[in-house]
Amino acid sequence: MIFSDASLLEMAHYLPQRSESFARINGVGAAKLDEYGESFMSVIRHHSRANGLTERTIPSRLRTRERKPASKLASPTIQETKRLLSENLSISQISRRRGMSERTIIGHLEKLAQKGEDLHLDHLRQGNRILSSEDMEQVVLTPACLETLGLDSDFTGLFLAQ
Repeated sequence: MIFSDASLLEMAHYLPQRSESFARINGVGAAKLDEYGESFMSVIRHHSRANGLTERTIPSRLRTRERKPASKLASPTIQETKRLLSENLSISQISRRRGMSERTIIGHLEKLAQKGEDLHLDHLRQGNRILSSEDMEQVVLTPACLETLGLDSDFTGLFLAQ
């Protein structure tokens, strides 16, 4: 997951088309602005032009708290996912053991990959793929994560969905 539902709803409402306004959306920090901002703003600009919409002013009240600097270490819950992965458990097994959805577990793996963690994924492979085609239809991962996971890295689709 790149942005929370709340962030996506704010994007859909305010239609930020400039970096300055996109950065005022809750959940958008400097790292996400640099990595995903232009891709998301491009989609928003295209949608706005096609539908005759304009960017709305984002009230300053939406940014009520200071941002904490991004941690270099993964959170304890993500580290627990990594520990279970190191026991050669499948994504489904980790999901069941932790009482979390498979999407959440995949999100943990994506965050670990983005932080440069050494992930041992060979036990997850099905032929050349880690996820089945059915699983792939249900998740959206960044190109960097897809490459790290050994999947086709030419995926460029980004979806703004509710």
